[in-house]
Amino acid sequence: MSISYLTAAQIGSLSSTVVSGWSTTELASLNSTQLAAVSTTAIAALDSTQLGALTSTEVKGLTTSQIPVLSTSFVFNSPQLAVLSAGQLNSLTSTQVQDFDSTHIGLLLTSQIDGFTSTTLNNFTTTQIQELASSQLTGLTASQVSGFSATLFAEFDDTQIDEFSSSQLGALSTTNLNSLDSTAVQGLSSTQLKGLTTSQVS
Repeated sequence: MSISYLTAAQIGSLSSTVVSGWSTTELASLNSTQLAAVSTTAIAALDSTQLGALTSTEVKGLTTSQIPVLSTSFVFNSPQLAVLSAGQLNSLTSTQVQDFDSTHIGLLLTSQIDGFTSTTLNNFTTTQIQELASSQLTGLTASQVSGFSATLFAEFDDTQIDEFSSSQLGALSTTNLNSLDSTAVQGLSSTQLKGLTTSQVS
């Protein structure tokens, strides 16, 4: 019998041994509701090949409890990454976030990044921070920008700093602002400087 005919309740009762034995074709036959019903123990048993076969529709159904337990050898492919919600992305572990290469970083939509929590943003490596494009940075809220650790914020290059608005820079802590090198500070525009608070410039 095809597993596509199983109800969500039936799928949720299956053991990791059964689920790990599914072929990529069988996995691809599930709808998002069925996939979401797979227990965290069972979905953790899927390997990277099986997970890579999931359709974009199925990936949309992954729960925030399932995503953190996915195989550590698996990284979402481009079509899968494109459909993940900010909530799903925020459920990634630091290891999963840091497994994103430059292609993955470049594919992140502004709408996805806009929904990142400070925790998710601070899971980025220094290399990943430098790979964020100007279009990705301009969508960050003041709260998100202020949430960066001083160590990570210092990794933004001068070109990236130039893209921050006055309101984004005005939300920085003095520690983060002081983490900028002299070249970055000297390169701030008059508009950006006007956005700094009195406590930031004192």
